[in-house]
Order: sequence, then structure tokens, then C-alpha cells
Amino acid sequence: VRPLSGPEGEDEDVLRWIRNEFTKVEQAAPDQKKRSRKMCLKAAVLSVMTPLRIQARRRSPSFSECSFLPDVYPLKPPIEPRDMPEARRLLSAAGDWEWDVFQLAKLCPAHVLKLTAWYIINFWGLDREFRLEQAKLYRWLDLVEGLYLNNPYHNSTHAADVLQTVHYFLVHGHFQQYLSKLEILSLLLSAIVHDLEHDGLNNNFHKNVCSERAIRHNDRSIQENHHLTTLLVMMQQDESVRVLENMSKAQQGDVRRLVISLVLSTDMSTHFAQLKEYQDQLSKRPEGAVWNGQSELLMRTILHCCDISNPAKPLPLARRWAELVLEEFFQQGDREKAMGLPVSPQCDRDTTTLAKSQAGFIKFIVQPSFQALAHLFPMISSRVMPMLAANQAYWEARDAFDAAAAAFNNGDSPKRGACVRACVCVC
Repeated sequence: VRPLSGPEGEDEDVLRWIRNEFTKVEQAAPDQKKRSRKMCLKAAVLSVMTPLRIQARRRSPSFSECSFLPDVYPLKPPIEPRDMPEARRLLSAAGDWEWDVFQLAKLCPAHVLKLTAWYIINFWGLDREFRLEQAKLYRWLDLVEGLYLNNPYHNSTHAADVLQTVHYFLVHGHFQQYLSKLEILSLLLSAIVHDLEHDGLNNNFHKNVCSERAIRHNDRSIQENHHLTTLLVMMQQDESVRVLENMSKAQQGDVRRLVISLVLSTDMSTHFAQLKEYQDQLSKRPEGAVWNGQSELLMRTILHCCDISNPAKPLPLARRWAELVLEEFFQQGDREKAMGLPVSPQCDRDTTTLAKSQAGFIKFIVQPSFQALAHLFPMISSRVMPMLAANQAYWEARDAFDAAAAAFNNGDSPKRGACVRACVCVC
């Protein structure tokens, strides 16, 4: 399942990006390693001088102004009363595959994750099941959302989108028949925090420059370990956000273990190993059985698929997410150029094209992942895969149009007909 080499005609930069991001085989160039050693020395000094501090951006939740409501929200969300009906309308549709998180983000840009999480946790009755104190849950969500940075892609809106997609699969895929209430809680909490304090740079960037994060986590799942460290230190330092304290010690330990495992599984470099593990387990099913493997493996697969699900959403959403993630890649590429480093695959705004990037991502990563999951949950075949196939066709047609248009603009007359045909396909 490893796309370490591609068929003739595949874009080499896309293939290099797949190898670089989704496997562990790509190595830094020799000259890059020399630069990295110097940067490692600087980062090591900073790491020794700077103790571990988690400074949560503490916005006041205005809890004293909150009132109890008899319907969806036991605790009043931090939005204007006039916006409450619209927020409720939007959240009531959170079980739909077509749900548009950007509408909620527009209504309450500073609270999109908090509102989505509050609704879904209440939907599953987890606050009552595990006696989660509302004041602590409210403040925990407030601090977690405040720890998401203002990146183009890896921000609290992305976290809310992944959380809602997990919720969709739990409801419509009937995944909950394989998971306990505690496992559902762990899965939802993992989705909420899975990119906490992401700085918009990938693991290979941190590794290549020997950043403080890379040194602290020994080059292993650098961002994912940072997300977890940020969360766990915050909860250790602040008693007001210890949302699990009413659970038994055994339950708290199980949630901690699962959240750590699930967030680490979002490291894209483990993609192919995890997919193979899931497929191997799937092939061992007895005749007539649905799933007889570990629930943790299923949870990791669900969360990972939700994390890469944007290309399978309705085309307007898929395009918007694709533009945002590529802009974040480009910002990393700009930084690499400024530092004199080789530009990472798909991070050069002068050479990377959106359509080619998305077509390759769907072909090598997203489509195989959802196809594997569909073997266990047929609703994916009927609901998700057709939309993914249509989006792939769109990106391939747009890529053909871009190529034909570029050739046409360069004076290649034979490409005129191809340009017109590709334009018709895209339209």
C-alpha cells in the first residue's frame, strides 16, 4: 500500500509529497542535514533555557452570566441572544454529511469549536453519563478553543469540522454499536484536541530545523506529541478544567490512554501502516461477522478518516478547505525560502497547482481509506464515495484544463481543442 513510486505520468512533486508526509522514508538532503545540525544546536540551547510552560489564552467564559435552558444547551453558549435561534438551527443539522461548519464559524467565529462540542457531548448524554460538571466542561472547552492558533487550515474551525464528521459516522454509520460510552467520549475528546496549538508547520519542517518541539519530542510525531503535552499540562496545572475528576481512577486512566493513542494516530506519516493494520484485521473476520477486532483500532481509523475527509464533502466545501490547506502549505514554503531551506513538496506557491495536488491526495490517500472503511460500513459506499468520486473527477478535469490553458498561452496551437474540452468538463 506504499506509493513510493508512481505510474508514468504522475506528478513527481505530488508523489514526493505523499512519500514525505504519509510515510517515514523520505530523508533530508545532505546539505539540508548540515543546516539542520546548526539549527539543532540553537534549538537545544533554547530548550534547556526555556522550561515547559503552557500559557493558555484565558478568555473569561462569563460563566456568571450563563443561565440554564430547558432544551439543547444546559448552559447558555457565549453568543448574542439574537443569534441563538440560528445557532440552534445550524447545530441541529450537525448529523448531516453536508453540514457547513463555516456558517457556524461566521455566526460565532471565536466559539465555533465550543458550540459544536457542547452540542455533540450533550447529544450523546456524556455529561450525564460521566457526571461532567458543566462549569468545568464549559471552561475546558473555552481554554481548548483558545489554544488553537489562527492558521489558515489547522485552527478551531478545522477541529470543529473533524468533530462533526466523527459525530456523523457515529450516528449514521452506527459505529456506536462497537464502542462503549467511555470510548465514544474518548473519541470525541480526541477530535476536539487533535490539533491543539498547531503552528501551521508540518513535522518534517520541525525535524529539519531541529525546532524546540522536535527536540522535546525526539523527532517522533512532533506536532501530535505537542498537542497532547499542551492538553495534559493545561489540565494538570488548572483545577478548574479537570473535567474527568468525577470519573473513577480507572475510567480516567482509560480515557487518557485512548486520547493519547488516538491523537498520535493522526500523524500522517503512520497512514499506510495504520491502513494496512485495519485491512489485515478486516480480512480476519469470521464469515457473517462485522467487526471482531480491537475497538481502539477502529477508533483510530475513524478519526484518521475524518481528519482527511474534506475532499469527500460537497464540492463548495471541498474547494474551500483545499484552498485553505494549500495556503498554509505555501506559508511554510515561503518560510523555508526565507531560511534558505529546500522547499517542501506542495509548498512552493510558484510551482504547485491546487487541482493536481487534490487529485493526487484523493487518489493515493483519501479514496483507499474510505474504500477500506466502506467494507465495514456500507453507508459510506452509498453516501460518501459518490461525492468523493465526483470531486476527484472535478479536480482531474480542472488539472487538465490548467495544463491545456498553460500550453495554449505558451502558443501551443494543437492544445487549443484540448483547452476547450477541459473547460467544458470543469464547467
